[in-house]
Amino acid sequence: MERADGGHDYEVSAGGADTTVCLHVTEAKPAGGGVFVPGADSGSTSIAAYDLTAAADDGPC
Repeated sequence: MERADGGHDYEVSAGGADTTVCLHVTEAKPAGGGVFVPGADSGSTSIAAYDLTAAADDGPC
């Protein structure tokens, strides 16, 4: 798997295979915000949560 064009597209191939597929990954930040994680100091930290989707097309990206 190699990242194509520095974006969210990845070229995927199996060892020695003549074909390649392009995996498109999309991320979106949900309206609900993030996840709160308890901290060692009795506080909490918010970590962003993302919804990911993926689609594949035949051929290189």
